[in-house]
Amino acid sequence: MRFVHIVVNTSTAGLAGSTVPMPATLQKGLVKLMSHDLLIQETKYQTAMQMFRTWLEQGIITQADYAKAEQLMREKYHPLLGTLFFDIALT
Repeated sequence: MRFVHIVVNTSTAGLAGSTVPMPATLQKGLVKLMSHDLLIQETKYQTAMQMFRTWLEQGIITQADYAKAEQLMREKYHPLLGTLFFDIALT
């Protein structure tokens, strides 16, 4: 099984010109190696959801349509990172 390294931009350049790296803070148990296949699934989920968010913002779909699409995409792609934001309204 192939694994990929996920690199997080730790630069804080926007904060008073500082470039001191800062560690990311995640809930216990969420830090895992992500296989290449899981990364592809996550990317597909994020791409689909960006399309649905755009449609929602443009009035092409309703909030109910967006919620249904989000549920279907979670069932289809089983995202790891995307579920971190599930309970937060991003739009």
